[in-house]
Amino acid sequence: MTVRIIAHRARPAGLPENSLAGIRKAIEMGADGIELDVRRSLDSVPVLMHDWSLRRTTGLPGPALLYPLFVLRRLRLQRSAETVPMLAQALDVLSGDAFLALDLKEASAARRILHLVKERRLERRVLLWTEDADTARLFGREAPETEVNLNRRAHTTGELKKLLLDARSCGARAVSIDCANRTGSRMWVSQ
Repeated sequence: MTVRIIAHRARPAGLPENSLAGIRKAIEMGADGIELDVRRSLDSVPVLMHDWSLRRTTGLPGPALLYPLFVLRRLRLQRSAETVPMLAQALDVLSGDAFLALDLKEASAARRILHLVKERRLERRVLLWTEDADTARLFGREAPETEVNLNRRAHTTGELKKLLLDARSCGARAVSIDCANRTGSRMWVSQ
């Protein structure tokens, strides 16, 4: 069994999450891969941002998709001089053998992400994590070298069955299941 170390949100201690500095540091520290969260700006540019709202990481209220890129590029990340990075920049700083696991938060950014990945010939070094079966199909058809992981919550047997059927029908090569138990805690299971 191969164990891969993935830097969650590219956040080594002391650096802001989803930052270029975090990506560089994670690679320097020997991470096999870096997980990044991808949303889009008002003008459809993929940017790195985990939360629906920008408030926690930049102080600005509301989601990234309400702001054009020129505004987002002026926002500083939590106690940092770095501004909100574009996905293109993250792809460009990828070095060595490291891979990126892109957690796609908005399916409407899928085509732009696919274009950026293919333009840089990184299909084999990108994992795509999505909740959207159509996005999984798109990548399966146009970038079959990219491993696609279908992510969903599955609190019931019916939801789990639907996830597995959707994963099979869209060509996903892995699934991540957010299972809540009776205490409300959650666990991610990947296969």
